[in-house]
Amino acid sequence: MSKNILINTAFGSFAEIALRISKLTFLSLIAKLTSTETFGLYVFSVAYISLFGVFFDFGLNPIYLRNSTKDSKEINNISFLMTKIITSLIGIISLVIISLITLEREKSFIVILMGIYTLSTEFYTFLLTSLKAQNKYKIESSIRSILSIVPLFVCLITLLSTSNFKLSILFLAILSVLENVICLIFINKFKFTNINSLKKNIKDIFLQALPIAITVFLGAFYNNYDIIFLGRITSLEEVALYSVVVKLTLAISIIPLPFLNNAVQTAFGSRKWDIDTSKKWIKGYYLSFSFGLVVYFLMNILGYPFIKLIFGISYLASYKYLLLFSIVGLLHYVYSPLWQLLIMNGKQTKLIIILTASMIFNFISLRILIPIYGSYGAIYSAIFTHFLIFLLHLYFSYKVLFKDVYFKKIISDIIISLFLIFSAATFLTFYGIEKPISIFSAIILFSSIAYYPIKKIINYSIKELFT
Repeated sequence: MSKNILINTAFGSFAEIALRISKLTFLSLIAKLTSTETFGLYVFSVAYISLFGVFFDFGLNPIYLRNSTKDSKEINNISFLMTKIITSLIGIISLVIISLITLEREKSFIVILMGIYTLSTEFYTFLLTSLKAQNKYKIESSIRSILSIVPLFVCLITLLSTSNFKLSILFLAILSVLENVICLIFINKFKFTNINSLKKNIKDIFLQALPIAITVFLGAFYNNYDIIFLGRITSLEEVALYSVVVKLTLAISIIPLPFLNNAVQTAFGSRKWDIDTSKKWIKGYYLSFSFGLVVYFLMNILGYPFIKLIFGISYLASYKYLLLFSIVGLLHYVYSPLWQLLIMNGKQTKLIIILTASMIFNFISLRILIPIYGSYGAIYSAIFTHFLIFLLHLYFSYKVLFKDVYFKKIISDIIISLFLIFSAATFLTFYGIEKPISIFSAIILFSSIAYYPIKKIINYSIKELFT
């Protein structure tokens, strides 16, 4: 049994890794093969479409998988399929109408084509979920990997041969639609549309999926509204430079986080929460912050060559944003363990409160700061919002689990370190950190003003690691 779980997890991870690598490679080549304005248009389109992704996704995949596992028999795939078709049609029709009304012609054309591509990828992902329900993880992972890579590859070949960005995106959309037809024919061999299976009302499916859909929308709005609003207020070139720093930070600096989260779940998921468990968890929390500090410094030291390698020379100007925005990556290491803590103790409702409050705050701060400060306004909004997320996680964690002076002392050290790093990053950013050699002066300044709290945290982490 455990061997099957391990194999299924490995194949599922392989598909996810293949998808992420292919998308990162595609993003990198788009940046290198087109102008900064065209790349900015592509990034803007992806962000704009994400607001309609709630209809393309709608949380049906986990609901379908949960019901098929729960019932231990075939469920009515036709009902789920019809629900998926209805929500997808609502999403794509809304996207077409709103984009044509609110966007310029060139923007709306790319947005609609990318919307068709996004809808298609979400649709065949849903179809392939039926293979997971039948424990055919190897087949599902293999097909999903192929389907995710082929359209991107054809798009790049078209772009290389014609240098026509619009034509390449058109081929991307058309091919993704054809893939769904092929996928449905293949999936039906496994009796996907068996009408003799257990019936399930479309209304019931919709109501089950609705909470997940709301969460998807809140997350999409929070993660993409900065680029959307920046694209409406400033130029597409500025959107491109800003998005490079965002993509680099989220794609590279946060890579270790899933491993840390899995370690937290493995170490504490089955434990009874008591004083001893709390103390051990706090040790791990120190380690997480220390690890985040190391990643933060490495990001700023290696950021310049990373930008040059992944996106090209044209985007080196975005390096000036990295020192500040990479604080967002550091903050992930501060609140992610708290997020896992709340989940493991059955406090998921608190996460909805946190997500909603942060989304509202982010929306208001972006509307205020971007018109005044442009990309820097978006960066400060991201930092302030993530710090609010940290404080809210801290409040609920302290209220529920930690009510001792020990935990307060740890948090005070971390908050002092964050404040000092933020102050130093702000000072250095506005005094001309544009070349990689300047980062050495940044390290010296960080070391001097944040020496005491950071030293305490790292020393404690190392000491506890070996005790």
